[in-house]
Amino acid sequence: MPTGSNGIHLHAGAIVTNSARFLISSALILILLLAAATVVTTEGPGPDGLAAGGQLSDTDTIGLYPENAGPVAGITPGGWEWLGPGNIGGRVRSLAIDPNNSAVWFAGSVGGGIWKTTNSGASWQPVDDFLPNLAITSIVIQPEATSVMYAGTGEDFYTRHSIRGAGILKSVDGGTTWAQLASTNNGDFSYVNRLAIAPRGRLLAATNTGLFRSSDNGASFSKVYLPGEWYRSAAIDVSFDPVDPTNAIASNQGVWFSRDSGATWTLSSGLPDPSGTSRIEIAYARSNPAIVYAAADSLTSMVYRSNDGGATFTAANAPRYYLNSNGHYANALWVDPTNADSLIVGGRGLWKSADAGWTWTQISMWTSAPQSPPSDQHVIVEVPDFDGTTNTTVVFGNSSGVYATDNVYTVGSDGSSGNPPYSFGWSNRNKQPTA
Repeated sequence: MPTGSNGIHLHAGAIVTNSARFLISSALILILLLAAATVVTTEGPGPDGLAAGGQLSDTDTIGLYPENAGPVAGITPGGWEWLGPGNIGGRVRSLAIDPNNSAVWFAGSVGGGIWKTTNSGASWQPVDDFLPNLAITSIVIQPEATSVMYAGTGEDFYTRHSIRGAGILKSVDGGTTWAQLASTNNGDFSYVNRLAIAPRGRLLAATNTGLFRSSDNGASFSKVYLPGEWYRSAAIDVSFDPVDPTNAIASNQGVWFSRDSGATWTLSSGLPDPSGTSRIEIAYARSNPAIVYAAADSLTSMVYRSNDGGATFTAANAPRYYLNSNGHYANALWVDPTNADSLIVGGRGLWKSADAGWTWTQISMWTSAPQSPPSDQHVIVEVPDFDGTTNTTVVFGNSSGVYATDNVYTVGSDGSSGNPPYSFGWSNRNKQPTA
């Protein structure tokens, strides 16, 4: 069902046999399509997206709405004024931060497209409300050419409100303009769950129909075989080794590892029975990539650790019920890039461990929102110049937008005695109301 950026849904209705009714219906549909293509929001949030920071300039609308354009279907293009709200974000599953500027963030909303901030979340702007698809699930930046970016589209994660995507989008100008990769204009890329990128044009795409690999900057993709693939053929997560990209890991209800940049894969051992597992998130420890963590939404919701690059795993521990039987939908994992024993997991709330997952401390409380992150955590990233001492900023994407902390080691340390509980050090990075 086509969807305009203003949230209007178009439905052709039932099949009719009377030719006159068919012509009338077709005319009405054309009018609605023209209306949907005409209406824009000049300031404020897009549908299910982050709140914007300013109003479009005249040059932003040149070519879209000529000054002498009249109303279409009774709608005047320039007759809309944003009324808010301006402090509520939509569901964010992807975050990418410019490696050359820690204040430039890109957030992917699953219903509102790609949003950009140049001031660490103080204000946001949509990069383009007319992308081929607005259901953004993953954003990656090419390491050796940071003006090149890729964005996966289509959200599923075993929910009843799936949003169909349109393959993978690519930008070659730092996220200003985007175009669909022709190689992904097919059903295999209707739901792109995660992207991973390595130098020299290597891409891995975890989609609802499996794992795909490109070695030519996305010009072509081939499906790779995951041995022992479970009854859900989807690949959920994928990542390259941050130091040696000949190594990679991928997951759905199980975990696989590769030693040839994703060309071939071997099933990992030591993880829970796939029949009782809905989803596993995986993450390398940048300071020691031989260490890999896995957060499994299984009967016990456990965290596992590998010391051999993902080949074998051993159970550590996990906060009791932290995924709350919802880990197929909300399951986030972050490993401190400076300390392989320091990590954070997220489900309904957020928890951190300083001893490789053996003991855990709660750092957020969703009932304390917006002073503490709301429920359902989806993605966690550190700023590029994170060093564990002078810069300890980490950014979080959840079902209510973007939150951040400037000190990941002390955030939420007020605990249950905080006012409100677990609010210390948290910052809501969705735009605040101006009136």
